[in-house]
Amino acid sequence: MALLIKNEFMKLRRLKSTYLIVFLSFVPYIVNTVGLLTTDKVADWEKYYIFVFNQYGILFPTVLFIFSGYAFFLEYKNRTFINWLSYPYSKFTLIVSKVLACVLFLLGISILNHL
Repeated sequence: MALLIKNEFMKLRRLKSTYLIVFLSFVPYIVNTVGLLTTDKVADWEKYYIFVFNQYGILFPTVLFIFSGYAFFLEYKNRTFINWLSYPYSKFTLIVSKVLACVLFLLGISILNHL
């Protein structure tokens, strides 16, 4: 199972959309920081925190579903789905490894954003 997850991470690393997902996860921070620094008012960091995590709460589930769906669509688009299912592992193990790789990647992005 660890080998399958490692292979999925290698596939994700080659995708340009992975870097787009990382950038999209930081959009609330970028937008709110620019907005906070360009206003003439005194910086209110409590409102900044609330606005960022309200936007993050909307954006992150969207990114999660798009990214997870794209990970499976990639196999279909590249016509490697049949090859992928012909590995000497059960179909359930292959699907779980792909889902776990997506979850671990997005969990890492989430932890990075919360730091």
